Amino acid sequence: MKNRILIRITLFCTALLVINTFYSCSEKNNVTPIYAEIPDANFKACLRKIVPLAFTADGKFISNHPSVVSYDEIMSIRNKNITSLSGIEYFTSLKKT
Repeated sequence: MKNRILIRITLFCTALLVINTFYSCSEKNNVTPIYAEIPDANFKACLRKIVPLAFTADGKFISNHPSVVSYDEIMSIRNKNITSLSGIEYFTSLKKT
């Protein structure tokens, strides 16, 4: 019984995430998604945590997603074994500290 409820909640949350991703990049918002490759797996994992809506269900990174271009918080990358910051250029609201 608990497993069924957990599965339903998980499916519901996943559906919301997918719908939100597609809605935020739909033509209604005049934004056509531009996909970019994030070659460093550790950096990609870090980005998935800070801007989860910028990733499609199949793991593609949407470089022009509003959560990416408006992200202006501190991005902590220490001790995460990141060897390449390729893709950081899409975070146009970041400021050097």
